Amino acid sequence: MGAVAAIAALVLGAPPEGAIAAALAGAALAGAVRALAGDSAAALAGAAIAPLLAVVSIAERGGGLAAPCIALAAIAWTVAELARPPSRPLVALVPAVIAAVAAPAAAALVVIAGVRLVVEPGPRASPRVALAAVLAGAIALVLALAAGLAHRSGFAELWFGAPARPISPAVLAARAADALGPITALAALAGLAGLVGGPRASPGARHRLAELAVAACAAGALLANLRAGAIGPLTLGLAALAAGLAAGRFAGQIRLPAGQALAGATIGLLLLLPPAWTAAEGHRGAGASR
Repeated sequence: MGAVAAIAALVLGAPPEGAIAAALAGAALAGAVRALAGDSAAALAGAAIAPLLAVVSIAERGGGLAAPCIALAAIAWTVAELARPPSRPLVALVPAVIAAVAAPAAAALVVIAGVRLVVEPGPRASPRVALAAVLAGAIALVLALAAGLAHRSGFAELWFGAPARPISPAVLAARAADALGPITALAALAGLAGLVGGPRASPGARHRLAELAVAACAAGALLANLRAGAIGPLTLGLAALAAGLAAGRFAGQIRLPAGQALAGATIGLLLLLPPAWTAAEGHRGAGASR
């Protein structure tokens, strides 16, 4: 899916670095959906939907693909590693740190990855490393909250990527619905709700931590949007991840694998067509004005 996401980015007019970042995000998003939803045909459909929806949604918004896709790739990589059995102590912590540096909305990932080292340390983990990771994550989370509350701060504007223009939650909800569209917004809400009560592909604390990571990043992205007064690209990418999970779980209710694949393809078409059309029209319009 990384190659498909890169091709989609190039078709929509992204530069080479944007296409490379889209490839990384596409591969990581597909891995995260598979880790959370399983290996069924329905899960494969969701894994195909999420990367493409993320790329076309961010491209439709305008602006570069590189920065948001790198942050999205790090988040999805962390989620996928949290859902798998631990192999090396830092395998989930490293992408969590990258995600937190790239986007303050993902600062909680460092705490969650540190908790993973405490709950399920793996074969070569050190208790000191686990406690240090939890402490470092807590500091990063507090720093992100403090920076978000600072209305005038060069560091906060650099980290958040926008000056503070706070809006009310009601206005944010209206702008989110407008940015995502009704179908994607409904699918994203269903995907987030499914993190609480949906079927689990893998048992135990590790899967719950992966689900918590998605929910924490979504909450952080919405808080960052409240501060910026606009829907950011990371929110669109996380909505695509949640929508892919919802599509996979909905299609998974069908028993026949062929029926799951058909239902997933239909849902994917419904989700992808509106933003893809808008992004393509914007690309053609930009080319005609040159």
